[in-house]
Amino acid sequence: MASSSWLLVILAVLAPVMMGAAGRHGGPDPSPVPAEPAFAWSLVFAQEFYEEFIYGPFVQTTTGVYTYDWHSRRYRVDRANGRFDRYCGPNGHKIFEDTPCSQLVVNGTRYMLYTDKRECCMCCDDQHGCGILKPTWAEQAKYAGEAPYVLRNGTTIQAHSWVVKGNQDNVVYEALDGTLLEIFQKPNDRQVFDPSSLTHKLDKSVLELPDWCDPTKPCDTLSTCTAVQHAPIFSLMDFIWPHKQQQHTSPSSPSSSCASKNRPSLPS
Repeated sequence: MASSSWLLVILAVLAPVMMGAAGRHGGPDPSPVPAEPAFAWSLVFAQEFYEEFIYGPFVQTTTGVYTYDWHSRRYRVDRANGRFDRYCGPNGHKIFEDTPCSQLVVNGTRYMLYTDKRECCMCCDDQHGCGILKPTWAEQAKYAGEAPYVLRNGTTIQAHSWVVKGNQDNVVYEALDGTLLEIFQKPNDRQVFDPSSLTHKLDKSVLELPDWCDPTKPCDTLSTCTAVQHAPIFSLMDFIWPHKQQQHTSPSSPSSSCASKNRPSLPS
């Protein structure tokens, strides 16, 4: 009788250990690894930004507004001073002038607008990487983790970051709720977005060509636009929507193949 009692005690002690071992080897993982967050790019939004152009020891800055409407396949980037932007500045004598500049993509073609001067020129089209940025442009990005991020007003928040590989590293930061915080096209173009300015209600008039713009006028021979048309040398073509092939591609599949194997840079 005593031996039976001792046997029951031993079984009672070993039962939790044996059940735990069974759970580790045959049952579900008690602590599954969480999935990495996916990069999300809004289909319709407008947001203000602060920008740094970094050329060695020299840093130039400007402010602007990014307006994006995937549904109409249009977007616009306004800069208070476009002189140091890779498209706005190298366009004839504009590289020597501090002047506002906007890049506007309509019907697969990018136009340069110098509103204060009422000047406009046709830069290039989506066949050369100048169309609208696809909302899936960073779907192959490598997740870099979650870390504290300091906003320009000094507030610290948690943020996700991703690295998108091209001819350069493109680092994207988003708040945990998906709000865009920063795009850093290393090593020389850093756009820091103001989360408080984010809106999904657009003024559609800013996505129309102004009546003073001649859409047939080309940009200067000595311009990045002309260089892109004749000798595309940049990266990330796969992120540009091939507008002229829309009749062959469902708009619901923005990650479809592009119109060219050339890979111009991420338009900014």
